[in-house]
Amino acid sequence: MTESQQKGAEPPLVGGGGVGVGVRCKEGDLRAWAGRTALELRELTGERPSVTWAAGGAVRVSVRVREMHEWDLAAAVLVALARGERYGHRRVGHWESVWTEAGGAAPAGGES
Repeated sequence: MTESQQKGAEPPLVGGGGVGVGVRCKEGDLRAWAGRTALELRELTGERPSVTWAAGGAVRVSVRVREMHEWDLAAAVLVALARGERYGHRRVGHWESVWTEAGGAAPAGGES
């Protein structure tokens, strides 16, 4: 987590399209953000992302990732994830995925 995210300040927008930390967005804004993020992650990873809505109005974009041997590619994925309000990594069995989320309230115990 970057220092700006720890302090709750809005991170700089890299390439535009970020939601911003702590910003309450309208559902249409979140849909547009989720669509842009899903498209970008698909182009970067070659995998089909999933977009899910949670109770409370949060939208999450997640995508399966395979080994990323190129630093530039891994950095681009991290930049895309950082445009959300929350982001993380999940491993289930031998499957790995990354996710980014915006809107709603952050889960009390971290990742949901």
